[in-house]
Amino acid sequence: MKVFFASDVHIGVLGYKTAEANELEERFINWLDMVKIEGETLYLLGDIFDFWFEYKHTIPKGCTSVLAKLRELVKSGVDIHYFCGNHDEWIQDYFTTYIGVIIHNKEPETIELQGKRFVMGHGHKLGLDKRFFARFMHVAFSNRPLYMFCEKMFLSDFFMSWGQNWSRSNMIKKRTQESMTFNPENNKLLTYLENFNQEKVDYFVFGHFHTPTIYPINNSNSSKLFILGEWLRNPQYAVLENGELDLLKLQ
Repeated sequence: MKVFFASDVHIGVLGYKTAEANELEERFINWLDMVKIEGETLYLLGDIFDFWFEYKHTIPKGCTSVLAKLRELVKSGVDIHYFCGNHDEWIQDYFTTYIGVIIHNKEPETIELQGKRFVMGHGHKLGLDKRFFARFMHVAFSNRPLYMFCEKMFLSDFFMSWGQNWSRSNMIKKRTQESMTFNPENNKLLTYLENFNQEKVDYFVFGHFHTPTIYPINNSNSSKLFILGEWLRNPQYAVLENGELDLLKLQ
């Protein structure tokens, strides 16, 4: 059986009622149907939703088809692991309690699969972005008292609307300003991985950077970096079979 990896689907970035939004959602659901047939484990490495915030009795509107499909996979025997990204870091207990998904909030994590050692996570908590605002937002989004304050003080309609608009504008800005081509020269991520102080790692797998990539780590003959890419332009995913990891385009 295979192990699948995906990230940065950003359900909701195109709204929830447009033709483009429906196409994105159906594309992801059809892929999950394939995972249900062929896979034993699924790793979702963050930003599957463009903005996620849970109130005690409220979750974001418009995600029900994806949530139902994830529940279907769990009931069929597929183990689903979810690494929270910077757009869905305020996930609480809904996924665990009602869907059966295993939530990972800290990253990177070292995991062994099919005899190979992986280091994986979303990628936004690697300390690579030195901008004050970026560091502030990472701390704020992982702050439990701040989450509880927002959950108690802001009406859900107001806060959900604000969050979705802010997240959507941030995503659009990122896509228009950043190159979608991986440049290994003076790359902060590669420098971080080359200095990674752990035992031998076969595969580093991240989302967040939106550039589908397979790249060898310089200080190792076998370690490789995999960046999963995003689903809005050129959907790709990774699959592990018989100890070999590959990055595939969605057909």
